[in-house]
Amino acid sequence: MPTVYLHIGRGKTGTTALQRYMASVADSLAAQGIHYVRAGGGARGSGHQDFAKSFIRNLPDYMTPPSQPDAARRSVAGEIAHCGAEHIVLSSENFELADPGILRDFFCSLPLSYDVKVIYFARSQDELAESEYNQMVRVKGENRSFKEYAISYISEYDYSSILSPWTQEFGAENIICKIYDGVRSNIVSQFMECMPIVLSQSLDARILAPNGAGINASVGLRALVFARILNGIDLGDRFKFYETIFRGLVDHDIPALLFDSSEARQFREQFAASNKVFTRQYMGRELADLGGRRYTDEQRDAIRSRIKAIKLDSW
Repeated sequence: MPTVYLHIGRGKTGTTALQRYMASVADSLAAQGIHYVRAGGGARGSGHQDFAKSFIRNLPDYMTPPSQPDAARRSVAGEIAHCGAEHIVLSSENFELADPGILRDFFCSLPLSYDVKVIYFARSQDELAESEYNQMVRVKGENRSFKEYAISYISEYDYSSILSPWTQEFGAENIICKIYDGVRSNIVSQFMECMPIVLSQSLDARILAPNGAGINASVGLRALVFARILNGIDLGDRFKFYETIFRGLVDHDIPALLFDSSEARQFREQFAASNKVFTRQYMGRELADLGGRRYTDEQRDAIRSRIKAIKLDSW
């Protein structure tokens, strides 16, 4: 039976790099028996965003609605039905907000039967919160403090709860979880490990090569401060203006670390119990701390000391 691999995120775990890679080598993947769906936004290299949004009951304020949700579903359904591949891939971080029951009904409505495997990448909650906040400030107009933001989204860092409705619809045996590695950023090779195939050496070499470092990357602290302040002002094309600011600061900025090591540890500890449940159920091992962080405690505190020295630690 053919298998659909539904990559539901998480955002800020290399999803953009993965989606661009899959779109760029779609023909080579097809020769290996993997069909990366082009419909629903896939061909653009930005993931199947419109298709995924069509399954979200209540879109958040920051999300642009899909222009033709029914058309996105029909085009994806048609491509899946006619591709003839054994392994079919759909990828969007927006799937995380989708209704799993409606998605299950969609796959059940297709003319052929498919196994559905759900792929989810988790990330150490402290670095995830910093990275998500960075993105929300620079591209979504967020102007709350980091503390206010993190508190308001605290439930979204409980991976066990997030995956519970997916488990109810697709079964725990069909949920594949990985931990994002912030140092190696090897999202592509990790993703390919989720499929039971042996890739050709030529394609494997491309996978193991640099796979999109810098794509959708966070900005530095000075740039983040500028953007957050300006988000409270009525500007015209603010994001085009921000691009100019970011380019000017890129060689003179400091990584936007918003926790020192003690604060990061305290934030992570809030999820120790749920992390144990998550890793035990979906990864076969029990971990209170997910690891995989880009910065060691020593590196983090050294950067925070530099931030305090230029008095950007209390903004």
